[in-house]
Amino acid sequence: MANTGVSGRLVNTEGNGIGGLIVVVYDVEALDDDVVLGTTTSSGDGNFSVSYSSWSYGWLESEPDIRIRVFDRVARLIYQSDEFENVTDTTLALGNITIPRNDYEGWLVTLLTGIHVRISQNLITPRIDNKIAWEALMQDVNSAGDIVVALQLYFDVEELFLTFSSPSQPDQMPGGGQRLEDALLNANRNRDVDVQFCLNDFMGFPYPTDTAGRVESFFDDESNHSIEVRGFSRPVNTPMHAKFFIIDGNFGHINASPLLQEYYDDPTHTINNPRRGDMTFPRNAIRVPVHDVSLTIKGEAIQDLQDTFNMHWLHLGGTEKPMTIAPAPSSNAAVQIVRTLPGNLFVNAPYSVPEGEKGILEAYLRAIKNAEDFIYVENQYFTERKIADALFLAMLRNTDLQVIMLINNAVDIPFYQGWQRSLVRQLLRQLQAANARDRIGIYTLWSHETTPQQRIIRNYVHSKVAIVDNKWATIGSANLDGVSLNLSQHIIPPVTNRDVREERAIELNAVIYNNVDGQPGSEVPDDLRRNLWSEHLGISNVSDSQLTNRPSQGWLKLWKDKAAAKLAGLSSNPPVHSSSKILEWNAEEDPDDFLREAGVPQNNFSVLEVMTEVNSFNLDF
Repeated sequence: MANTGVSGRLVNTEGNGIGGLIVVVYDVEALDDDVVLGTTTSSGDGNFSVSYSSWSYGWLESEPDIRIRVFDRVARLIYQSDEFENVTDTTLALGNITIPRNDYEGWLVTLLTGIHVRISQNLITPRIDNKIAWEALMQDVNSAGDIVVALQLYFDVEELFLTFSSPSQPDQMPGGGQRLEDALLNANRNRDVDVQFCLNDFMGFPYPTDTAGRVESFFDDESNHSIEVRGFSRPVNTPMHAKFFIIDGNFGHINASPLLQEYYDDPTHTINNPRRGDMTFPRNAIRVPVHDVSLTIKGEAIQDLQDTFNMHWLHLGGTEKPMTIAPAPSSNAAVQIVRTLPGNLFVNAPYSVPEGEKGILEAYLRAIKNAEDFIYVENQYFTERKIADALFLAMLRNTDLQVIMLINNAVDIPFYQGWQRSLVRQLLRQLQAANARDRIGIYTLWSHETTPQQRIIRNYVHSKVAIVDNKWATIGSANLDGVSLNLSQHIIPPVTNRDVREERAIELNAVIYNNVDGQPGSEVPDDLRRNLWSEHLGISNVSDSQLTNRPSQGWLKLWKDKAAAKLAGLSSNPPVHSSSKILEWNAEEDPDDFLREAGVPQNNFSVLEVMTEVNSFNLDF
């Protein structure tokens, strides 16, 4: 008899049945995606039974290779069996399958080990926009007394100022500035501070696509220092994208932006800000005001940053330098540091992770599953189907849940424009069919100025931030794309099992918890939400009742009203400035076409200059 079914029971470590989990039976394929043979939901006592026809695994195959996977209600993988080869049993009886409670319940990341990834109490300070983030970083580098280590994607040495002297007005030329490399050399030469700098190195790509060689050459040419620089070779489609500094074990800075002058901006996102520097092709790809969010950590979570740095540094043959992690002077949040790591890369003790990690994806899917009121996301890219599917399933299950997204209408990587447009449209169609379209709002950012003339320019959302119910927040380096979370989308099928492990970027995020799973209360998620929304919605006081008192219709109502006010101002004749920066997303990439599609009258374009890039300035002080 041919195999036509699988049965079993899902239990936790106490032996209790686990109901409501999705069980999928696959026929394992060597070179292509596994074939789904059947799907069911475990009963209240954990039992499941899946039946299928022998034709399901193909007329040329008489004995399938069976594997089962178990998913939660937002399609997060929580268990995968071994492969059962050449199955001949009519019904493959698997008996009890034990899944640890921590793997299928709660908010905290476990990496499917049954044990929570290290969680610690820390002092967390979000840094909104790079003027603030880079000033804080430079202050700590200038005060370093022992050691500075860094893991970075890009460092435009000799072309980058992190801080500036007066005048302080964004639209006025500064009088001078400080470069990071000068601060590092000064710390090393004058205070004997050890400096270890690990840079992503795109194999075969010269400057300005890659900066590792340029940084190494710069410090090789400098005398009287002991700064170490090493390039970490990666394929261009799976970079070492994580970005952070550690200073003296006292400060951890997770910076979302590469160290490139183009990314300098402040919360006003003024159109003419000389501190963005010279918009030179091909170094600069964005050329519009950039919004970003970074993070400073004091406390035990710095150890997780240091472990990640050491993992890379030792892989390159470097020597690990001792670092004492200072406890936080006070704590305001429980934090997990979670990562995306490719498999088959870090295979040596003590930092062996042969299968890689997908902790950031797990963190997002857990938060989406547990969301009750709102999910807020601002991200550079939105192309990962697992996130879109989870949002849809969560909204389908909870008819009170609202989703607010802040993304770009135009992105900077080939193919991403089409992938993002396609995924957004698919999600909106699904929600429309489920009568849930009115519970999601997707928005973009714009700077509109009426003096000295009427002009408008889109802002580029580069941040990698999400907030759920003011109970959970994340800040880091990971975009909502395949390579940052799961599997690079720049792969030509068929996708092998080795690809599934290897084709990922290296990413790092901090996840912040507020009074969930036994963790203490924290104001950080709510403070972050109010500060971000204050900037985007044009509400100057972060304690304004508009930001503290949830509308009876939900937070999405506030966003819809502010977007409508922005559009009404642009549609007036002549256009009227609105403090809000948001407009509803549409699929048009060109800014003129976007504004027309949004509803700005054609006549208004005779007085409203639609800019495609910011002005260029020479910062050669």
